[in-house]
Amino acid sequence: MTQGDEVEDMSILLEEVKRQIPSITAVSSGAIASDYQRFRVENVCSRLGLVSLAYLWKQDQSLLLQEMVTNGIVAITVKGKKGPLKLDS
Repeated sequence: MTQGDEVEDMSILLEEVKRQIPSITAVSSGAIASDYQRFRVENVCSRLGLVSLAYLWKQDQSLLLQEMVTNGIVAITVKGKKGPLKLDS
């Protein structure tokens, strides 16, 4: 286990949730297009005997965004990573 690894942090958290709520059987994530993220959640769920649910998986991102705006969802980006940003001057 790597200290500070978000996957291991998620595993520790879900182990505690299972301890406190033994009837839990699944985890829902917001993965839409990232295999990397979906696989990480699925891996933790598999190790803990939980089902991974990704209801938004491979949905049209433009339609999802429009639905969020229409329903008044306010989103704040906490962290993003795609590579270096190129600033237009």
